[in-house]
Amino acid sequence: MHYCKTCGYDGTTPVDRPRRIRLRRTKGWRKPDGAVVVARPSRWGNPFRLGTPHGLVRYGPRHLERFGRAWDYEGRISADGNRHDMWFAADDIVETYVRYATAAEAVELFRLTLTAPTPAMLMAFPSGGGHLARFTVDDVAQLAGHDLACWCPFDQPCHADVLLELANLATPVEQNVC
Repeated sequence: MHYCKTCGYDGTTPVDRPRRIRLRRTKGWRKPDGAVVVARPSRWGNPFRLGTPHGLVRYGPRHLERFGRAWDYEGRISADGNRHDMWFAADDIVETYVRYATAAEAVELFRLTLTAPTPAMLMAFPSGGGHLARFTVDDVAQLAGHDLACWCPFDQPCHADVLLELANLATPVEQNVC
């Protein structure tokens, strides 16, 4: 039985299911045949980078109540720590702050831009229908049946998991395999 100390794979899962593979630079490591690299700067890379203006979200004490979610994409040119109150009327002001997205939020932004762009995404990317990615959810079908390779650690959220899920909707996705 094969056991991998890096990801905990014990060889009991069928190998014919698509899974996420972690890219490596170690001597002798090779990407498995048929695997597709989805890391940046490939076409499939997540455009929501951590610690950059494309990875900013806005939040505030009334966000969940007003917008149905605790945070949303900050589509304006802004910076971490800024305050951008949202004015809907003179007596309808929503207190809003800006911060960098967490890894999980960046992956959720990636999912949203493909499946259900938020109003903030629609305003930020009107020509793309709210899609910042260089492809649509329909294009993701090209990845069906392929293992997807990215640099993200297995214990961290990764946009490759979103791509695996969307590309293989009828097939359960297996993670954490070398």
